[in-house]
Amino acid sequence: MNVTIEEISACRKRLLIEVPADRVNEEFDKVAADYSKLARIPGFRPGKAPKAVILKKYQKEIEGELQRTLVPKAYREAFQKQNLRVVSYPDVESVNYQPGLSLSFSTVVDVAPQFTLPTYKGLTVKGRPTEVTDEDFTKAKERLLSQYGKFVDAPARPIQTEDIAVLDYKGTIEGKAIEEIAPQARQLSGGVDQWLLVRPDFFVPGFTDALIGFNIGDKKQITVTIPADGAIEALNGKTAVYDVEVKGIKVRELPEITDDLSQQLLGVPAAEFEAKLREELKKEKEREAKAEQRKEIGEALIAAVDFELPESVVKDETRDIVQDIVSENENRGIPAEVLEENKAQIFENASKGAKETVKLQFILRKIAEEEKISVTQDQIAQYVTFLAYQSGKPVEKFAKELSERGGFGEIERRLLSQNVIDFLLGQANVVS
Repeated sequence: MNVTIEEISACRKRLLIEVPADRVNEEFDKVAADYSKLARIPGFRPGKAPKAVILKKYQKEIEGELQRTLVPKAYREAFQKQNLRVVSYPDVESVNYQPGLSLSFSTVVDVAPQFTLPTYKGLTVKGRPTEVTDEDFTKAKERLLSQYGKFVDAPARPIQTEDIAVLDYKGTIEGKAIEEIAPQARQLSGGVDQWLLVRPDFFVPGFTDALIGFNIGDKKQITVTIPADGAIEALNGKTAVYDVEVKGIKVRELPEITDDLSQQLLGVPAAEFEAKLREELKKEKEREAKAEQRKEIGEALIAAVDFELPESVVKDETRDIVQDIVSENENRGIPAEVLEENKAQIFENASKGAKETVKLQFILRKIAEEEKISVTQDQIAQYVTFLAYQSGKPVEKFAKELSERGGFGEIERRLLSQNVIDFLLGQANVVS
């Protein structure tokens, strides 16, 4: 078999492949024999019709099946012969075939990039404090108890941070109602008896800060600037004026920690609540610190080496990121028309993230080969069990669905990346 490689780019190749006539004829005879076994020809028992009769009736079908089976075999052999690490599905451009002669075709593929690994041992990462302060404990305790709290009227006083302000409000921009400028911006436009948490940067930045000090019954105007990078392009960077009336002030009343409530929240009696919560907070801080260090390792590797990326892999990763962004925003209640307005920005951000992700994957894969790092079956089984638990499905059913959609390969790649970064963290220099 003759193979000629044409360099389209560093990661894209066109292969011109010619399968010799004897190999083609051998494959043709195999396909014809299969047809002979199954063909129903009047006057002949199954499998007994002469080859000439079979060819007269099924010549085109046999030639079509020949090409469908021989072309994939040929390009897989070519990839192996040329030591090509193909990372895309082959795009077969043309097939030339005449009965009794050789078969030739061309196919375009993307291959893994060739590059020299940067220094990856001894990278520098920041150490982060993981001790739990009293403030950490108090905030976490309030977050937990707030699930079982209730809202009551605040004592007679002005609005404070973390209150719930009950408002009537109406927004305008340059004298025009916001809903006329952007009908999809319902929440920004106005509301009646709306409950709003008074916390910095909630709603439009600056709005809740301006509420502090207002009393029930106050009717005032608040002027804010809508962020320039907001989700609704027609409003970005505009100055909005809100007519506001304070209808009420609510505060969250937290319950006492009883044995029953402590068991529901942390699985321990009330006497052990504080110790258990501090323990969980410590673990959470350690996880967050490690996650940040993992991110630093990835950023350092990405910045340390430059090479061309396979277009098809970047395209696939970009598509996946766009889907995730759209799904996340839809779950947050962002209208479809808003996402459509911002699709160019969404795609640009996704493309940048995809390139960084793909680049890091190739670097980590090469380090794994260099250091002989792999993924164990136990790791895969534990991760699949975790994902099944998250999905609320039995492990066996989840694993079967995962296998049917070819998801085990992605899990193995993800775990391999984690293993490599954990190895690099073990080799890193931690600085304060």
